[in-house]
Amino acid sequence: MQGWQKTSELSEATRKWINTFLNNYPTLKFYYHAAIEDLNKGVDNRCYLIGQQKAGLVNRIFFDDATISTTAGTLTSSEIKMLLDDPNDGELHVSEDQAIMLKEMAGARVLRTRELLYYQLLDASHLHADENCRLLNSQEFEKARSFYEVNYPGTIFSKWMLEMPFFALLLDDTFVACGGTIAISERMKACHIGNFLTPPQHRGKGYAKRIAATLSRHLFDAGITNIMLGTTKDNVAARSVYETLGFRMIDRRVQLDLAKSS
Repeated sequence: MQGWQKTSELSEATRKWINTFLNNYPTLKFYYHAAIEDLNKGVDNRCYLIGQQKAGLVNRIFFDDATISTTAGTLTSSEIKMLLDDPNDGELHVSEDQAIMLKEMAGARVLRTRELLYYQLLDASHLHADENCRLLNSQEFEKARSFYEVNYPGTIFSKWMLEMPFFALLLDDTFVACGGTIAISERMKACHIGNFLTPPQHRGKGYAKRIAATLSRHLFDAGITNIMLGTTKDNVAARSVYETLGFRMIDRRVQLDLAKSS
């Protein structure tokens, strides 16, 4: 059984096969193209597991201290077990059947199970940028990381994210909301956004909506015509914001949150 292959290790034939196989998985196809384009920037933080008979595929992305793995198609039990071979904290985005198997295999490592929903916005021309939302730069990483660590310790946040459009709403030089871009594919004119956060004491004031609208309009003006994001079914407030802005649901998965293995 073939193991994990980094993006840079994929042969031309394998690249073509992945591109075709992912035609029915728009979110994963986007991430695949973003990974190929990132090689030109010196970023090689994704890897792939191709299933037996080429009936399935796993996309894995490494952050500073966490890993996210997403499946497509059919995988054997041995291949599904390989989703647990990374010892770091992480998330698994899988089908319902795969989730049942993984919960049994992972045991106490599974901290939480949620339903993950994917949304898409194809036209952000109706949205308006808020002048109070500031585009962050890489020099502000420590301030942004501290904001997430204090208010939402489980958020996956890495310095390279600030190399892409990432916005903060500030009051008296204090962050009250943030959100930004996780990946971009210039070829597909597509991106995936996320990490929207408003601390509890500032919620209910429309800050997240202002960040999401500003970010989406900024990306649209830069030529991005396919904006995607993911949230969980139980996050009713976030879903309401996205749907009000014009995002429409396109897919769903089961998300398993994993603890670091002992």
